[in-house]
Amino acid sequence: EAYQRKVPVTIKGIQEQQQARENLADLQSQALFQSGQAMFQMQLGHTYAVLGYRPEAIEHFQEALRLDPTNTDIYIGFGYDLNRLGLPEEAAKLWHQAAKLHSQNAKLQEFLGSYYQQRGDLDGAITHFRNAIRIDAQQTAIAANSLAVILITHPDPAKRNGPEAVQLALSVHASLQATGQASPQVLTTLADAYALCGQWEMASQTIAEAIRLAQSMGQVEFSQQLQGRLQQYQRMQ
Repeated sequence: EAYQRKVPVTIKGIQEQQQARENLADLQSQALFQSGQAMFQMQLGHTYAVLGYRPEAIEHFQEALRLDPTNTDIYIGFGYDLNRLGLPEEAAKLWHQAAKLHSQNAKLQEFLGSYYQQRGDLDGAITHFRNAIRIDAQQTAIAANSLAVILITHPDPAKRNGPEAVQLALSVHASLQATGQASPQVLTTLADAYALCGQWEMASQTIAEAIRLAQSMGQVEFSQQLQGRLQQYQRMQ
């Protein structure tokens, strides 16, 4: 029986699972000839994970590691899929094993940062997010935005840093714009960073832009949540 992940059903998720079913059929037809290859086992493990089959996913990832125990990509991918299957602690163990083999991997550091952030270990998250950005600033938008959020909201005022948060959010926004994309969540981070710096006019303008973008993308509930922020920032001008 499939392990039912507690995540909302989305069009993207349905499409991903449909693609996984097609991939699984192709992979199973190749199993006789490629079952001894680590990356083939990794592909099977990931495909089963997307479909929600936890035991099968774990079995194939473990076989991949048996075949190639020093391949950091397998550890990282195995951890990613265990996390999506609701096993974050087991995922983190694999990511730490990967870090012992090759710590200079931006995505690995980003995943570890997110893990520590979810656990509430903000200092640990900061360390790993900074590592990710240092290794590859162009491919770590999640790390940069998450780090900015922590620097804005850290419970220790001494560890908040508005100017750095502004620069991080601006860099993420610019990288998205360069590829024709935009994110109301990133704009919200930027607005909050401006607010922390006392730049209330910029904060108001940016949160208003985030609201317009969210509405245009059909994120009605999120846009409504931002109205209170807009009013607050406008009052502070």
